[in-house]
Amino acid sequence: MGFLVDLKEDNPPFRGKHEPFSKAEVAPASSRSTLIVRMRQVVLHPGENGYWVAEVPSLPGCISQGASKEEAITHIREAIGQWIEAAESLGRDVPAETFDVHVCVVGVDSP
Repeated sequence: MGFLVDLKEDNPPFRGKHEPFSKAEVAPASSRSTLIVRMRQVVLHPGENGYWVAEVPSLPGCISQGASKEEAITHIREAIGQWIEAAESLGRDVPAETFDVHVCVVGVDSP
């Protein structure tokens, strides 16, 4: 899945459910300054010592952390790029994103 994004400086920040960049606006495919932004599902959860852990289920071993959620997201963006770059340089396939992670709550019987 990809989105075409216009990264011109004079565009207002893109506001929506998925905000891959702070200054981005969805643009038509005919736009001259476009780039395809590939979305990846990221799971954030509290880690040790107050850090936040970010994992990408579709990219095995792609994990990072940060002192805040925002920092963890910044770091995982970098890790995703590096993971994909390394896979491609080794001639390996990059798994497709399926957005299949589901979080649920289950009850357990107490003894």
